[in-house]
Amino acid sequence: MRFRHLTCVSLLAAVVAGCGVLAGCAGPQSQSGQADQTAPAPVDPATGQSSEPVIEIAFLGDSLTAGLGLLAEQAYPNVIKQMFHAEGYTEVDVVNGGSSGDTTAGGARRVEQLLSANTRILVVALGGNDALRGLTVQQTHDNLASILDQAVSRRLAIMLAGMLAPTNLGEDYQKGFQNVFVRLSREY
Repeated sequence: MRFRHLTCVSLLAAVVAGCGVLAGCAGPQSQSGQADQTAPAPVDPATGQSSEPVIEIAFLGDSLTAGLGLLAEQAYPNVIKQMFHAEGYTEVDVVNGGSSGDTTAGGARRVEQLLSANTRILVVALGGNDALRGLTVQQTHDNLASILDQAVSRRLAIMLAGMLAPTNLGEDYQKGFQNVFVRLSREY
């Protein structure tokens, strides 16, 4: 499980670095390259809240994303948020759209509700429940493609987490299921 968590964090960091999503954000250093510990974040006088722009990373997934059996702050989307904040990127926020038992069909139905004007990255971690329920690989592909199409239309950076099918479904299904994620990575 720890390996899966580290891999996810590493891949998300690569997506963020590669797409330049945070390039315009005030990170831990000022324009001069020096750490800026004295300049407070601008505050909205009406609300008393920081008026820094918020950049959201939306996570669309199943029970693994939701953090089933964990406290909310222990779910991996929140852990990633804590890591960004520890590095000084306090304007980064996450939206945990994990729903236990969800399939790619459910994700396709609810992805639009998950996204906001501040969403810049969509992490899609769905498909495991499709295999457990015996959906065809074509159904899984088409549902994921629908999710990705919605993200592309909003010009979001996308991270698609690959899934593996259980061995009891046979080698042909396993290979076909794994190829769904390979095909999608090539198509998008």
